[in-house]
Amino acid sequence: MKLTSSQFLRIIETLRSDPLQGRRRTPRVGLRCKAIMVPCVESGPVERQEVWVRDLSTEGIGFVHTDTLPLQSFVIFQFLEKDQLALSVLCQITRCARVAPKSVEIGAKIDHVLSPEELVSG
Repeated sequence: MKLTSSQFLRIIETLRSDPLQGRRRTPRVGLRCKAIMVPCVESGPVERQEVWVRDLSTEGIGFVHTDTLPLQSFVIFQFLEKDQLALSVLCQITRCARVAPKSVEIGAKIDHVLSPEELVSG
């Protein structure tokens, strides 16, 4: 199952209204959904990659990928709605830990939702 733009927005809004419990700074929800991730690169081909989203909070996304990503680099998560691009979110990689030969747990901080103008100029 892929995480759609409406599901992403609904989860974020719900988390914003939840009271904070536990040791985390922001509430989060565990997920097991696929999403499209696009690494931001200065040159070369840009590859859309399917990743598994593990959790989502108001400040970040935890996901599993097959390769490591450089800390402080940026990625774009693209969320579809009815097979059309509906929402693109810019995130910065904050954590990257290999947990198996082909499995890397990655944490990314949400920077902002990209406007259509930013997508065209970027």
